[in-house]
Amino acid sequence: MRYEGTDFTGAHAEGHTFLECSLLGGTLDEAHLEGSRWSESEWQRVAGVGVSLVEASLVETTVEGCRLAAVSAWGSTWRDVTVRGGKVDFLNLRGARLKDVAFVDCV
Repeated sequence: MRYEGTDFTGAHAEGHTFLECSLLGGTLDEAHLEGSRWSESEWQRVAGVGVSLVEASLVETTVEGCRLAAVSAWGSTWRDVTVRGGKVDFLNLRGARLKDVAFVDCV
């Protein structure tokens, strides 16, 4: 699936699986993605405040040029993830499991 410029403000997608999905230039303000699974996906130029990725799983996913703030990702699992460019404020990764994760040129 390809979501371009889509506004997911306040969306509830708890426990959903996203395979080979692209989020391009959308908004994720207060999005509830708890327990969701992202595999072989990409987020580009996404903006979001208060995004909840609690106990979510990100595998082979790229986050590029995004502006994210107050992201709750505690207890999540990240494997083969690249966060490139953009800005991430107040990222909570407490208790998260990260393997082969790179933060490149991020603020």
